[in-house]
Amino acid sequence: MMPVFDQTLSTFSYDQWLAMRVALFIPMIAGNLAIIIPIFKIVVPLITYKYEDDLVEDLNTPLYVE
Repeated sequence: MMPVFDQTLSTFSYDQWLAMRVALFIPMIAGNLAIIIPIFKIVVPLITYKYEDDLVEDLNTPLYVE
């Protein structure tokens, strides 16, 4: 539904506003996906990367020995 502040600031009636939103629905989805998909492709490999494989030190060796 059209927020009250949009209705007071807009020169469009509710029907015109709703028709405009319906017409812009697919382009808005495409625009959002154009932003989200590259970010997703960058972030997911960083999250799923196994950093333990790159460690030089031996994890079985204690760091502090008395």
